[in-house]
Amino acid sequence: MGPYEFQQKEEKANLTWNSNDTVTFMTRQFWFYQGKRKDSLQDRIVTMNPIPLVVSYIVRNWNYYLRKSFSMGFSAFANQFYMTQTVGSLLFDGYPEPWIKRNGTTEYNGVLNMGTGKTTKLGEIYYWNYQKKAPHYDDLCGQITGSRQQLFPRNLQKTFLSYFLPDFGRPLKLDFEKIETVNNILGYKFVIGERVLDNGTRYPESQCSCNGECVPSGTFNATSLSCSLPAFLSLPHFYKADPYYINLVEGLKPEANKHDSFMIVEPTTGVPLKAHFTLQFNLLVQPVPGVSLFENAPKFFLPVWWAVYSYEVQGLLLFVVKSLLSLHVILKLTGVCMIVVGIFILVTTVSKRITYLRQKYRKLDLIGEQEIVPSLLYTEETI
Repeated sequence: MGPYEFQQKEEKANLTWNSNDTVTFMTRQFWFYQGKRKDSLQDRIVTMNPIPLVVSYIVRNWNYYLRKSFSMGFSAFANQFYMTQTVGSLLFDGYPEPWIKRNGTTEYNGVLNMGTGKTTKLGEIYYWNYQKKAPHYDDLCGQITGSRQQLFPRNLQKTFLSYFLPDFGRPLKLDFEKIETVNNILGYKFVIGERVLDNGTRYPESQCSCNGECVPSGTFNATSLSCSLPAFLSLPHFYKADPYYINLVEGLKPEANKHDSFMIVEPTTGVPLKAHFTLQFNLLVQPVPGVSLFENAPKFFLPVWWAVYSYEVQGLLLFVVKSLLSLHVILKLTGVCMIVVGIFILVTTVSKRITYLRQKYRKLDLIGEQEIVPSLLYTEETI
């Protein structure tokens, strides 16, 4: 089904300018439907019922008899493995038991504390929800660091780019790939590498991102960020993931040009020139003995939807970036012009002064001649 296309607009809310040269704020996001079919948000989708999935995930480690008793009582309220809802209800509007509320709210990305650039790093995230470390990760995986998508450090190096994404609740380190041109501006292209979605399978230091459920490399455990819904994020069609995932579901075909994620940043100013982020939302289904709906279920990751977030600099910001990059040339040309004009003014002034002095002394010579001749005649006459 789909695609369903939206224009996203983000505005800052509840801003507080702090004395330590940081600003605390929330973000309010709006999505405006841009699709050709005005009624497409009324398309009905058959998908996994999240309510019993959440409950089964919460009670999976309980005593068997407790799980059995709970299942008997709960089945009276939620006894369907699947559900049918409209696209609009699933994504934004919610339904009688909404599990995601996004459009127009300020709570989705939480409270962010960011440097303003005076004595702090411009755009650097220092706190998220008033914490320096995310509580659902161990060790370094939970460190709050990185920049927001609008501002990155100036004078970037060809190494990596640290990008804080509230959807993940942690910074993502994008690896430098190559230099690329966007609107005649050279930029550094950074991509999501295998390390970002690793759970310790390939890189032991990434094991702290397992969040209690270590699975093969290629998915990110977002359960703690989604109200105990066993949600795992990946690239679309499990691109760059362990073959384990692709073999569980039919119809998947990962492609680099469609499913990769990257960001191109102008290295001198730190302004993002272009971004193409892809994200797939998966649900973990697994057998839970004692819970009737899931007692005989196989273990697999069910892809629910995948999305593309795209951006390209344009308009006034594009003009500003080009002006900033040309500023040193403009200043040099201005300096040269000022020197030339200064020399011209100096030469003109000196020339005028010399001309004036010549005319003045010439006049004095003439006056002197007129005075001397009568005097000589008078002397001769007297003699």
